[in-house]
Amino acid sequence: MKEINESMFFTLVNQKFEKIKNNQETIVKSQKELQAENVKLKETIGNLNARIDYLEQQARSSNLEIQCVPERKIEDLSNIITQLGKTVIEEYRYPSFHARS
Repeated sequence: MKEINESMFFTLVNQKFEKIKNNQETIVKSQKELQAENVKLKETIGNLNARIDYLEQQARSSNLEIQCVPERKIEDLSNIITQLGKTVIEEYRYPSFHARS
């Protein structure tokens, strides 16, 4: 009877050990998959950041900066350009020359 109890005990312990071992193997496999996915995602993020930087640089390269025009919170760009055009054309038509001494 004692041998049967010991045998049952070892069988139960062995079953629990195998279950824990299988769970641990599953966790390790899952961790490796997550690490691989993480590496791919980091690479994708790096590529996307590079594309964003490139697109922002391209957008800035076609910007026009007008200096000496006061900035306002509510700006009407078409009105500013129209006024600037009128001023520039007027000064081009009638340049003011300053005599140098």
